Amino acid sequence: MEVVSLLLLLACDVCSTDPVDDALVHIDRGDTPDFWETTDVVANANAVYTCTGVRSLGVHQDQGGRLRWREQVDFDGSHGSFPRCKHVALRGDRLVVVSERDELQPTPFVAMLDVSEPLRPVVLHEVSDSRLLAGAALSGDRLLVTASQSVVLFDHELNEVASAPIAANRAERLPLGWLVGSLEGEVHWLDEDLTILRTESVEGPVLDLLVRDEDVVVAAGSVGLVFLNEGDPLTVDTHGTALKLDLLDTGELVVANWEDIRVYSPEGELLAVEALLDKVDDARFLAAGAHGQRIYAGEWSGVHTLEYAPVGGPEIRFEVVTVKVPEGGGSVEVPLQNEGDATLLLGELVAPRGWSATLPDRRLRPGEGATLTLTASDEAVDGEVAICSNDADERPASITVRVGGEALGVGDLFPEFAYRGVNSGEVHTLSEQLGTPVLLAYFATF
Repeated sequence: MEVVSLLLLLACDVCSTDPVDDALVHIDRGDTPDFWETTDVVANANAVYTCTGVRSLGVHQDQGGRLRWREQVDFDGSHGSFPRCKHVALRGDRLVVVSERDELQPTPFVAMLDVSEPLRPVVLHEVSDSRLLAGAALSGDRLLVTASQSVVLFDHELNEVASAPIAANRAERLPLGWLVGSLEGEVHWLDEDLTILRTESVEGPVLDLLVRDEDVVVAAGSVGLVFLNEGDPLTVDTHGTALKLDLLDTGELVVANWEDIRVYSPEGELLAVEALLDKVDDARFLAAGAHGQRIYAGEWSGVHTLEYAPVGGPEIRFEVVTVKVPEGGGSVEVPLQNEGDATLLLGELVAPRGWSATLPDRRLRPGEGATLTLTASDEAVDGEVAICSNDADERPASITVRVGGEALGVGDLFPEFAYRGVNSGEVHTLSEQLGTPVLLAYFATF
């Protein structure tokens, strides 16, 4: 009994103190909470460049970790409802912006900018293109642009030099050529003439590429990270879709992982995780760029500055951040895990009215897991369950709990409902579709 009391006292005392810096320290959020859609980020000296879905190319100034908006750079080819840009690449004093075609940006284009004065970019050249452009990489006076059905080589004035029928999504430079990856899961090594020298297949689409050195290539995608070298590929599960890669100046790998920002060692060992759920509701990361030991993380509503300052320690992790039970009560289980390098101590569990929380295993060594059971009575209300622990950057960790609606499991019959056809205006019911394949299409209208 004395041991349990001591454990609770220790954990709750940690929860009540001011936060202590963990390996990933959140410094600043650089803009307003309005919709932003940061699709790509790169940094140069004290300037941070963001590609966005609604504000074209954004220029931010890093003032001691605090981001300050400086200006928006628009382009002649940016048409439609929003001045959009999709991908940005930086090398030396040259910055390249690529915009792919969609319903809001009907004209794909490539733009070359001079950033010799980092906070005052100057548009040098711009060219519109009919191809479905996706990414770009710079090397010397050459620019490689990837498209859905080809790769295209431009000179420094954006005159087309060569092309090859190779479907590609992202590109990186090599010492004597280029590296491209496709949504079909292929990574190609190309020479200067765009001839394929070598091809490796990976599981899932290639969403980003990074050449860590001459021997190791890292591909990001739906399966996480894939390290490609002369031996067998090494796959690292990031527990989510890895969208964007970059390197810190000390060699650690930065990953924008949709649900969080992660830092890995050169060998693929997880070093740090930051989800920012306590700072942004429903944060979803689309990009991350690194400069020095700082990470600039782009998500739906803006861009954040984080500092990588490894100190070690426990790291609580749970895959589910919101749970729901039917009206009248019920229970749900939430797996927890310690992803840190020190013992995680789990203490007080604070639940809203009508909820109880039980956790049999409260001391987790690195890599160990436990199951948190949340039970709602018929008087339960919506709220947050706080999990007190000695994880320095989760004070406390929390899970949203909600009551209401039928809880459906895999294989359960979906409840009947009626809907009106968008084009015909006729009313239909779900039961009319029994025995007929139904395609559910999710898309955005903004």
